[in-house]
Amino acid sequence: MFWWWAVDWAPDGDISEIEAADIADVMHFKGDPEELISALNEAGYIEETEAGRGIVNWMEIGGKIIQNKEKDAARKAEKREEEKKAKSSSTPVPKKSKGSPTDIPTKSDAEIEKEIKNKKDIKDIPPDQEKEPNPDPNQDQDQNPKSQQTANSSASPDSQTGEKPEKGSRKKVKRVYEEGDTFLKMANYLKEKIDGFAEAEGVLHLTKRSNMQTWADDFRLLVEVDGQEDKNLIRDVMDWLPKSVFWRKNVLSGSKFREKFGTLVLEMRSDKAKGGKGSGGGGGKSGKTPIPIVQSDTNPDSGPSDEEFEALMRAAEANQAAKAGER
Repeated sequence: MFWWWAVDWAPDGDISEIEAADIADVMHFKGDPEELISALNEAGYIEETEAGRGIVNWMEIGGKIIQNKEKDAARKAEKREEEKKAKSSSTPVPKKSKGSPTDIPTKSDAEIEKEIKNKKDIKDIPPDQEKEPNPDPNQDQDQNPKSQQTANSSASPDSQTGEKPEKGSRKKVKRVYEEGDTFLKMANYLKEKIDGFAEAEGVLHLTKRSNMQTWADDFRLLVEVDGQEDKNLIRDVMDWLPKSVFWRKNVLSGSKFREKFGTLVLEMRSDKAKGGKGSGGGGGKSGKTPIPIVQSDTNPDSGPSDEEFEALMRAAEANQAAKAGER
């Protein structure tokens, strides 16, 4: 976990500015962070130098992975640039319908009219080939009731608001959660919990302008879309959240609660099984900005790939074998 985190957040191996409590959070260590640092020093994973604290042999362990990630990012950027240039320089070619002959020259209206005049005198053209008069405006409604039905249905009142939408408007009407709605109650309950520890942490301003309608919709999606129908479990997680030193600083909205719900359930159960001391152990409060363990779960490129992880572990095994030889 520590090396994985270092690939993204300490690529040079320098962890002088990283506090012991943050390293404990990164490694999901529940005990005393200072004891963890001491153990890492004694085992030879980190070292104290004149320049500061660093990861031992980091460039041999994670250097190649970082270089490969940089090369891969540069290659993808170059490919996107080439595709962008090719798209801007290419001339669009009109698509032909299936079975149509190719390279057939088309004639303008003026040329067609000239041919008609050459072949026939205008008086010999039957009346039905002359310019048709304007059709009866009511004719389409009589002969095509479907179009009239469509027009009527498009002007029908909205089932939720009771108002008729404007002609041609496709704007989706937002759901409104009234006072007493279950999802709004859940949103307000979470807000009370967050405000309690946000004030203690000095970050109450981050939740001051929260939109509770949006939070209520997040809880609806959690239940109806994500399938989390156990509302007692949801309430238990909300009650536990203020006790977690790490997660209470990283879950400050309804959308983040929904996004991390599965992880929060696992962390809550693990924490209760170990005595309920809260994530982060005895590290105490840190005045600096929390350091993310991994990138966003929704980002497919977050963290090392399987190949990179295998390379990382091979390098670690070689490092351990070298240490064994020295002993």
